[in-house]
Amino acid sequence: MKKKIPVSAECPKCGQERRQEDYERDELAQLLRSGATIEAYCASCDQSWELSTEERVDLARALDRP
Repeated sequence: MKKKIPVSAECPKCGQERRQEDYERDELAQLLRSGATIEAYCASCDQSWELSTEERVDLARALDRP
């Protein structure tokens, strides 16, 4: 079983950082390479959204670290 890694994303409705723990490292890397949508969710607001360009850049940098 592959380990899922946490990703933080800011909810556009409440403005709070929300941890997203549904993604595996390899899956995130593939989504970033392909330009596919990476979804986030806020349970408090019951809202889903797409990670922003800035969040995707931050995520790509984090994945490049060992």
